[in-house]
Amino acid sequence: MTVNASIYYEDWHNIQLEAYPDDWALNINGKYAIVYGGEVDMLADLGAGFNLQLSGGYVHDYLDGGPHWDITPLHILPEVAPETGTAILSYTKPLNDTYKFTAKVENSYTGPRYSLAFPFPNNAFGQYVPLAAYDLTNIRAGIQSSHGWSVALFVDNVFNKHAQLENLYTENLASAGFNEVVTNQPLTGGIDLSYRY
Repeated sequence: MTVNASIYYEDWHNIQLEAYPDDWALNINGKYAIVYGGEVDMLADLGAGFNLQLSGGYVHDYLDGGPHWDITPLHILPEVAPETGTAILSYTKPLNDTYKFTAKVENSYTGPRYSLAFPFPNNAFGQYVPLAAYDLTNIRAGIQSSHGWSVALFVDNVFNKHAQLENLYTENLASAGFNEVVTNQPLTGGIDLSYRY
């Protein structure tokens, strides 16, 4: 088993923010943001060709956006999820001296966070919109050759989840009627062919 862990602290001055004073989108220099957190990553050899990888992270942020930043809640950074995590179970089995079979199941989690929308109905200066947590699952299985090529079948977003990733808005002549929410790719399957030379 291998375990890696890290902690970090960031003191970010003159942070650039998207603001909407006087009903026009501008990038402004806020005062500062403080960001700190930690990450842990574990890789375990389970035997019989199986490996398990687990990772998780937590981040805390505090924002002072300055006098032109009046979007509540005032003291958080947009698009930052406090909790994230990933779990990957992989399997490898040699078939002979030339070929090996590989398979992987992966699930990734992103916690709740806030996304900016400009302008917002009844609020011309924009608004934080809460986005729900989501997790997405992918699977993959294939054959690798020692001659440099591989072929794999894959299915992404196995459960066809409709995750909200962030808000998308127009910066010029913006209108609440044009605000959109960016979503992930739906259930997708296919064949991946590759060759290294």
